Amino acid sequence: MDLSAIVPAAPAHAALYSESPGRFLVSVAPEHRERLEALFRNQPLQLLGEVRPDRTLVIRRQGRTLMKAALEDLQAAWQRRFG
Repeated sequence: MDLSAIVPAAPAHAALYSESPGRFLVSVAPEHRERLEALFRNQPLQLLGEVRPDRTLVIRRQGRTLMKAALEDLQAAWQRRFG
């Protein structure tokens, strides 16, 4: 995932945690990308990345890696209780 186009003048944390109204994330199979882009023609739409087979989430912004983690580790952290 590359967040370079998301609020480019703001700090990295703004791109990571911004909850602007009307923004949502869509995952679509590569063979349906053109159809999705056609549906949103003339609307703000930004490709952020692609699903990879290595089961690793990598987030980059302006050439810097902000985060790299195995999906299994992220799932375990999400399911673990606080404290």
